[in-house]
Amino acid sequence: MRSFWNVIRYLCVLFLIWKALFFYGNYGFFLILVLWLLLPILALSCNWYMTKKVEVGFEKESVKVGVNLQMPIKVVINNPTIFPAISGTMVFSVTHRYYGEKTIKKMEIPISGKGKSEYTLPIASKYCGCVEVCLLQIKIRDFLGFMEFKQDIHKESDGYVFPFLEDARIDFLENSKAIKESPITYEKSYENEDEWELREYQPGEKLQLVHWKLYGKTGELFLKQFQNSQLEEKKLLFELYDDKNGSLDAILYYVFGLCNFLIKNGESFYLCWFSKAEQKIKEQRIEGEIDLEAAFITIYYENSYEEHYLQQTSFIEEQGYYLLDVTCM
Repeated sequence: MRSFWNVIRYLCVLFLIWKALFFYGNYGFFLILVLWLLLPILALSCNWYMTKKVEVGFEKESVKVGVNLQMPIKVVINNPTIFPAISGTMVFSVTHRYYGEKTIKKMEIPISGKGKSEYTLPIASKYCGCVEVCLLQIKIRDFLGFMEFKQDIHKESDGYVFPFLEDARIDFLENSKAIKESPITYEKSYENEDEWELREYQPGEKLQLVHWKLYGKTGELFLKQFQNSQLEEKKLLFELYDDKNGSLDAILYYVFGLCNFLIKNGESFYLCWFSKAEQKIKEQRIEGEIDLEAAFITIYYENSYEEHYLQQTSFIEEQGYYLLDVTCM
């Protein structure tokens, strides 16, 4: 419809120029008439050429963001031609992997000539997980508004949505009913504690086993290395259970808050989850916030499920696992 009215306006101006030429017989009006007749050909040709040459893509393949915050997903448009575009449209789809909510969105943009333009897509998510953004096509309308030329793109970028740390911590503290008596809070213990030897401390190692009395005397860091024993490792196991009523998001908040609680207390542990696709328990060692982020990104690509698999199978009987009781939240 917009193209139709633009053509009507063009024809009205053409008629006025022709009338002026007919009444005044001026060569100036004749030149204007010729240029006005050639203008659509010039506009469509330049627009067609620019649409073929313009390069469109994402600045990054993935970004990290908190819940309900705008994702810093930027689209970079490189126009190598000298022709600008007043009216361009980006068409992209947004899909949450857990909830399957696919929506098609459009964004009106101008495109400058001979240079790059950057635009941030207006995307946010109120749920944790992976949001897949696919740039489908770009439409560019000629400066007379007669026609749109399209270029199919199909490039993707992922947005990883994490719980707000403070909200997750509060959620964990409010909903955990058995923190003190559960295996997640036991003290580290060693077999044969008297059997240990010293070795030099290496940068990046944990400080729990530093011989502080010796450090006070020598000023050098040494670690106690126990013989024939290992530090007990926690294995926190949870389900990606989704009752379609917010349970999955509550579970992710709880687990994220619990893991941060352990990290802040200098604990290392294994974060474990049941993979429906592979029908097995997967685990990842967590020693800090970077490991936790990497584990959650891996979890975001797992499939959720509507049944309590771990309560119906023998997985929970695996030695060393502790099933987090958050599936009923």
